[in-house]
Amino acid sequence: MRAWNDTGVVRVGASVSIGACVLPRLAASYLRCNPGAMLEVSEDNTERIERLLVDDRLDLGLVEGAISLADIVERPFATDELVLIAGHGHPFFERKSVEPEELDARNFVLREEGSGTRKTFETVMAERGLKWTANWTCNNADTIKAAVAEGIGISVISRMAVDKEARAGELLIKPVEGIRFTRQYKIVYHKNKYLTRAMTDFINLCLSRLEIPSEPQ
Repeated sequence: MRAWNDTGVVRVGASVSIGACVLPRLAASYLRCNPGAMLEVSEDNTERIERLLVDDRLDLGLVEGAISLADIVERPFATDELVLIAGHGHPFFERKSVEPEELDARNFVLREEGSGTRKTFETVMAERGLKWTANWTCNNADTIKAAVAEGIGISVISRMAVDKEARAGELLIKPVEGIRFTRQYKIVYHKNKYLTRAMTDFINLCLSRLEIPSEPQ
């Protein structure tokens, strides 16, 4: 059985933010260094990836949300920052920064429940006693950016996910005075998982070689 498991196939589940902004570069580097390996990748939110690991439908996960199951091992490998974005025509667009209380009772375009991005946003807002309304909920960053650009609401999203639109002037990143929405990217797996050499190589790549900028370059 161990010999059967020592194949080069690694089933990786990635949360949406990591799948869009991090995993393509990471996967390309891994496959260059491991030409006989194969990655089978699927995207989902953190909560769903946890369940797939427990059911042995995934070998490894790359997530940013809080882990709720005791049998899941988590190893942080990078820090990401979420930023407030606004579109043309929104009152925040011409502002240099936003005060925390100005977020109170605003309409937000947000990820679905179970998403690490959504959880980070909710935690920080709750700590500040700020209320909000999710007038649009979706499960991918592209829809969020499109909705914000059209003036439907504001959002808090990974800096890496919005860098291109910010550079083009389509969306504007607005600092919130005294607040930072930060989170850790983690590689996760079941505590009883037999880690093949291919899986171990992928874990080591995450822990030692991946560099994620916290500011736009």
